[in-house]
Amino acid sequence: MRKKESGQALIILIFAIALSITILTGVTLTAVTLAKNTRLTEDSQVAYYAAESGVEYGLMRLIRNPGSCNSPALNDNLTIDTYSITVSYNLVGSVCTVSVTSFSGTVLKKFQVQATIANSKVTYCCFKELP
Repeated sequence: MRKKESGQALIILIFAIALSITILTGVTLTAVTLAKNTRLTEDSQVAYYAAESGVEYGLMRLIRNPGSCNSPALNDNLTIDTYSITVSYNLVGSVCTVSVTSFSGTVLKKFQVQATIANSKVTYCCFKELP
């Protein structure tokens, strides 16, 4: 009878090892996925604030020089950490549209704000994030 018992112990040991490996793999995959999602969330927040900074830069430029929106194909390229920010201006009548794109890796954020220029005074409205 002892031979049968030692065979059962080996089968139980193999089953326990397989179960442990399965559980460990599941926990590891969950941890890796959680880390990736956390990193993506952090990158998205930084890209959001970088794009928002680009909007503030564009508005400050208009406030300091209201005629700066008149230049055709005017673009400002900024860099914050690893984020590349493009600020573009488009004048239609007295409304200057400032469009901002913030990009790094797989994260892309776009914003747009409209500024009205009248009597060398700049007022802005319609700040929105674009899809």
